[in-house]
Amino acid sequence: MPDPARHPHLLVVIPVYQARDCLAELYRRLTQALEPLTPDFEIVLVEDGDDDGSWEAIATLAGNDSRVKGISLSRKFGHHFAITDGLDHVVGDWVVVMDCDLQDQPEEIGKLYRKAQEGYDIVFARRQERQDSFYRRWSSAFIAALYNHLGDSHLDNSVANFSISSRRAIAYVCQFRE
Repeated sequence: MPDPARHPHLLVVIPVYQARDCLAELYRRLTQALEPLTPDFEIVLVEDGDDDGSWEAIATLAGNDSRVKGISLSRKFGHHFAITDGLDHVVGDWVVVMDCDLQDQPEEIGKLYRKAQEGYDIVFARRQERQDSFYRRWSSAFIAALYNHLGDSHLDNSVANFSISSRRAIAYVCQFRE
């Protein structure tokens, strides 16, 4: 469990579901991407009620590196609830949210961080290509089209959770439970 009294400069919150096989590679690429930015970082892996051995892999990573923290949810709550739980348990100057499947590339965190340093509280990444199944791409496009048709806003389907936010922005987001 992350220590909320500690305030690292950069935190990465990652929901984990059915990801045992990619966690070691995710960790390797994250540490390679984060170490040049700051030595003061933490990786928070939120296991979402998985049964594929992801929690054991998280525990191994955390046991080998004190910068890795794990949160295990009691059952599957879903991707967004896992992110929310991770955000509820961390305090850092900057917080990156990304998926665990490596479609959000850890090497891009530096670009997000540098853009945020220009004075932005929140910076989102935009995916050039999606590696999702046809059904997932189609359903995402359908939901975006429906929201755009029914609402007054434009939902950009290429923008996902991969982002960096300031401590101030995260504190504000955590006030809302929707």
